[in-house]
Amino acid sequence: MNLPEQLLAELDEEVGLSHDVILTDPLLACEHDTTHIIDLGFAIRTELSFDAIRAGWQAKANDEYDALECHAWHEIAPLTSQVLPTTRALLERLAP
Repeated sequence: MNLPEQLLAELDEEVGLSHDVILTDPLLACEHDTTHIIDLGFAIRTELSFDAIRAGWQAKANDEYDALECHAWHEIAPLTSQVLPTTRALLERLAP
């Protein structure tokens, strides 16, 4: 299995979404100091509405997440200092 196939499999398992998406090339790779695990960050684009994404998540996804939310960038930007460094770096790469 190649990386895009693995990402789509994870997206299907965790969010219930595996179709109608476009994956970008990796936007970043971030190695954790203590575990040396490397997180890869990708943008996932879709024309689906958030309601359609949530319905797919509720119908198919596993219970790893107890909520799925959608936020506008202007709501997230002021909070970037409060998130994990990997998430902050990814949000900065995605900033409009």
